[in-house]
Amino acid sequence: MERNLNNINRPKAVSLEVYSTSKLMLLILGFLIIFVSAPSLIEAKKMPFIEDYFYPRSIIVAFSQEAIGTTAGTIALTREADHLITNIESFNTIAKEYEIVNLKQLHPKTANTDWNDNGVYVQNIYRIELNSNDNIEETLSALNQDSNILFAEYETINRTMQHIPNDPKFSRQWFHQVIDSPLAWDYVKGNEEIIIAITDTGAKWNHPDLMDNIWLNEAELKDVTIKWDTGEIKGGNGLDNSGSLKADDVMGWDFFDDNNNPYQNWNHHGTHVAGIAGAVGDNEIGISGVAMNISLMILKGAPSNRDSDGIRNGYDMIEYAARAGAHIINCSWGGPGAGTYANTIINYATNLGALVISAAGNDDSEHTDTYTSYPANATNSMNIAATDLNNIKASFSDYGSDIDVSAPGVNILSTWGDNGYHSTSGTSMASPIVAGIAALIKTLHPNMTPAAIRSRITYTADYIDGLSQNEDYIEKLGSGRVNAFTATMYDKIPNLALTEYSLTEYDGDGDGIPNPGESIDLSISIYNEIFWNLATDVSVKLTTEQPGVEILIDTITLPNIDGGSVGFNVNNPLRFYTDPTLSEYVIPFTLHITSNQDGDYPYQTSIDFEVELSLQKAGWPFQLT
Repeated sequence: MERNLNNINRPKAVSLEVYSTSKLMLLILGFLIIFVSAPSLIEAKKMPFIEDYFYPRSIIVAFSQEAIGTTAGTIALTREADHLITNIESFNTIAKEYEIVNLKQLHPKTANTDWNDNGVYVQNIYRIELNSNDNIEETLSALNQDSNILFAEYETINRTMQHIPNDPKFSRQWFHQVIDSPLAWDYVKGNEEIIIAITDTGAKWNHPDLMDNIWLNEAELKDVTIKWDTGEIKGGNGLDNSGSLKADDVMGWDFFDDNNNPYQNWNHHGTHVAGIAGAVGDNEIGISGVAMNISLMILKGAPSNRDSDGIRNGYDMIEYAARAGAHIINCSWGGPGAGTYANTIINYATNLGALVISAAGNDDSEHTDTYTSYPANATNSMNIAATDLNNIKASFSDYGSDIDVSAPGVNILSTWGDNGYHSTSGTSMASPIVAGIAALIKTLHPNMTPAAIRSRITYTADYIDGLSQNEDYIEKLGSGRVNAFTATMYDKIPNLALTEYSLTEYDGDGDGIPNPGESIDLSISIYNEIFWNLATDVSVKLTTEQPGVEILIDTITLPNIDGGSVGFNVNNPLRFYTDPTLSEYVIPFTLHITSNQDGDYPYQTSIDFEVELSLQKAGWPFQLT
């Protein structure tokens, strides 16, 4: 299949049906019918309260501008014992009947108080809190019938999805869970404007899991044809139209054979590295790269017809990548030397705005004043060691005080040159993981300098020196093992975790031991793992699907939790009751936690845990003489 690159679209796994005029008209008519019919359907539908979907005792309403009477949207209110009193009489009637105990303006500081959406002013939207959840459906119905209220609806629980790609081999990429890629993907997956240069053995750029992320040099596309099925590049005008000093370099360059096709048809290393950093995600094919939506510039420094353990013209590739506009340059190669040449080229690339990331080496050697490896040891290159599934230094990985960070590098599954997939190990695998994280950061912060990205990855890594198996490598594995989530989001949202819980008998036989048949208070400790971000408006909801367990107090709020601090609910416990005939004494629960809901990045997470009841009672067994 030949493709002229005047049309730069790669093959897509999508089939399109050409509709006839009559089919198109029927399709449009169908939409029109649905549109016209929808309002009456909505009016007829009574929305039930479903505890898994909505917050208890909470309803969101928008008051009309006429009812509020102020541009600021403020409502004067006083509180009786079991309800609120405002200056809106129709609402007061509902508040008294259904015991509305709190009213909170959700958006008091709007940029334009005159703007409205068909009569709904942002500053007039409030959260209503009921005394109990027993009559929430009736309350919602009454509010929607009040002419002073434009809408009323339950408050939805927005859960963190931890984006899991639909790629069938994703479950075998263990490193993604270790570095929290799914958490990061909830917020950022990359951007095709961000370019990672893979300076390596070339790559099978028409691999079905790579080709949609391959960088194309648009200025060189004229008169060039790519054969995506065979991996050939033909044509071109022989001119350097992009200023890269190479002619017709439509997707990179072969620095070994000096031509414009960096295709790998023998050495698989570069294909494997490219897939780790940027294999296409969510395409229902194979795996997902750390930056699943990205542009990969392919550069080749190895022969096409024989095995090669080395890379030729590596620094030529770095220099070219920086000049051609790469933001991140991955170097899964290196060797010893004086380093003056390496430092010069990498300083040049850094000056052009590219961050160079390099593998430390696979000799299980310590980098010292007498042993160094370049480009990893260059001043402006990130130096990456490798760890295993348990965050222990990989047996083969180099180490030393010059290491910036560590990353998974053992048994890493990625793309392989026969359109397949293969697992292999090395600091060569750890380096592109860090390159992918750098690309995610660059996506969120396009103006961030290489030095700033490097610092961000370094000081957000997870500390691993305290592990006993790493005791011989303290301060020799960098600042820790990289974390994609904290590196991308540390200054935007908190990260909350359950660290401890305790059970207290609330209503039972008085012996202080939680038994089946008793009401039990649950106290929890919530830790904010991200030191730089405050968790505000923390709300915790408790759920379980265990038969015989009834949750009596399911939702609590906690004070703001500083970064690196713990929030407690000792004086504000959750509460549940268990049936006395309960047969299961280990009860699974889930905490649904939200915070920072008024910020640019609202935070949600769900935490599963178990509590265990006891059949023991105080004074038993009783010793008879």
